[in-house]
Amino acid sequence: MILASMPIYNAPDLARRSIESLEDVDKYLVCNSREEGILELYNRYGGCKPRHNNYCNPSWNRAMKYFLEGKWQWLVLGCSDVILHEGWGKLLELLEPTKEVYVPSWINSLEEMMMIDHDLMPHKTELKGGVAGAIMFLPREAVEIVYPIPKGLKLWFGDEYIFTKLRNRGYKVMQLDHLFAYHFVSVAISANPDSERIIEGDKGVWAK
Repeated sequence: MILASMPIYNAPDLARRSIESLEDVDKYLVCNSREEGILELYNRYGGCKPRHNNYCNPSWNRAMKYFLEGKWQWLVLGCSDVILHEGWGKLLELLEPTKEVYVPSWINSLEEMMMIDHDLMPHKTELKGGVAGAIMFLPREAVEIVYPIPKGLKLWFGDEYIFTKLRNRGYKVMQLDHLFAYHFVSVAISANPDSERIIEGDKGVWAK
């Protein structure tokens, strides 16, 4: 029912924690590094291994293509510096796919994870304007609409593209008020010495 995917580039210990928080759903990793710890994660969980660093948005495209070739109902698309709370998958399965896509409620520390009531039903709040898409929950029809993210976008604006295109098709972007995540914030991007140059290029593509 659920496929979860993320690109993995560096910080293997953090990436492992992020992957483990995906629990027992199907996983598809895009391995963008030859670092030993990253290759170990790829060998353990599977996915694909591009010849070069594929960056975030092309990795998300690979994940969406793989998802659409299968029969999963939900695609969890995110980054390897996000940790989800225990039991999140059960909450997602309670939702019937509609013209909505979802992001979690962001918490301020991992310690807050210990205080979460896992039996809560997923109430929703519509989000307007820009929305951080470090991890998002997309029903199949939404993925069919947004795939692929334009090739010129590598690191930034992939989430903005997804949310903008879906809103233009009548979708709402909703926060799941009782599905929580913690974000370590751009760990992979900050480790790449070419990030600033690539992001500037993304800004130019997005402006067009």
